Amino acid sequence: MELAPNTKLSTLSDDIEKEGVLDATGALQQRASEIRGGMVNWMSYMQSNMITQDDYNFIIAFDKARDKKGRDAILETQSSQCSKTFLSLLGHISKDQTLQYILIMIDDMLQEDKSRVELFKPTKHSKKKSDSLWSPFLSLLNRPDGFITNMTSRIIAKLACWSKELMDGSDLNFYLTWLKDQLRQPNNEYIQSMEYQNL
Repeated sequence: MELAPNTKLSTLSDDIEKEGVLDATGALQQRASEIRGGMVNWMSYMQSNMITQDDYNFIIAFDKARDKKGRDAILETQSSQCSKTFLSLLGHISKDQTLQYILIMIDDMLQEDKSRVELFKPTKHSKKKSDSLWSPFLSLLNRPDGFITNMTSRIIAKLACWSKELMDGSDLNFYLTWLKDQLRQPNNEYIQSMEYQNL
């Protein structure tokens, strides 16, 4: 039986995560583990009007939910707020440490349940009709922080594998060009992570 292209990618991505290949992504996962151990002072972002009260309420609850069951309960009632908050945070916060933490939260959430990629589809809260599933993440690939760019690439790979929406056109061209450029860079400490996440 021949699988559809997205099904093949989804199955391959699942196999990679489950079969221990995750160990080969060492540097990225080790750094993610360290960052997970930290905390973000979300109140300071709200007090400085960088995030809204709704974003603050959601991110505090979601951050405190330390297991899938807790996050499922939050997403059951606040799924639209989830994507709105994460996309708002990605668009308004520029501090590397906080962006790293946010990207790990998104990656963990997607890893727990691949159907959650559909939460990031553009909706009425999108700024422009031309916004795509990929646009909030593709812009992060230009940041100078290696962890941010490689964790973003990991998220984009999951979105591409697990979403019903196919990546195409200029988004696909930009992403593949970025991947090719990264593979050519000497001394990329996350190169092994990129090779496995983008099989």
